[in-house]
Amino acid sequence: MGRPRPATVTDFDELCRWYEGSAADTDIGLPADRPAVSALVAQRVAAGQAWVWDDDGPVSMAMHSAPTAVSVRIQYVYTPPEHR
Repeated sequence: MGRPRPATVTDFDELCRWYEGSAADTDIGLPADRPAVSALVAQRVAAGQAWVWDDDGPVSMAMHSAPTAVSVRIQYVYTPPEHR
């Protein structure tokens, strides 16, 4: 069943791989080079804007933008094929 939890630095490499998987699976212009991916993931983890679904280990991710006065954007949602 699992539960959501904030991503931590221990999830960093997996989040980078999942982000790259998302970029490969979609055609929405996500940055796909490792330095850009690493920077984005590091920033989101540090800001508390990266989440994983944990079911005896992380199985999916979602990130969100910084909140504004009225909204937040859900971004970079990905579940690897083996967990779908």
